Amino acid sequence: MIESQLTQIDRHQRLYFSRAVAVSDMTATDAKFLDAVEAGDADAARDILTFHLLDIALGVIATQDPGHRFCTLPIAVRGQAIGLEGLDELGEGQRAQISWCGSPADVVRELQTTHLQVV
Repeated sequence: MIESQLTQIDRHQRLYFSRAVAVSDMTATDAKFLDAVEAGDADAARDILTFHLLDIALGVIATQDPGHRFCTLPIAVRGQAIGLEGLDELGEGQRAQISWCGSPADVVRELQTTHLQVV
């Protein structure tokens, strides 16, 4: 079962990352993450990585299943003091919006990709 799931994840990732914009989004966010790690800014690194992981997940899902209905994800991230809105519009080419209940690191406020933006 695990092998089957890993194969499916691999297929979804290959499809998603075959798009140049996905690679560009990912590398731009990765660069900001690495800058935060090198600077020893743990809060910024955490917030950038949170954004990055959610962005990749949303991109893979939106690419594979444009009509996907997100039911549990908003609830799960709310438990981490994060708001996630606009998920139903992802299939229409819109961006979801992420917000932090507290104040995110300054560098996070400028993050925006094809599927996700900070508000």
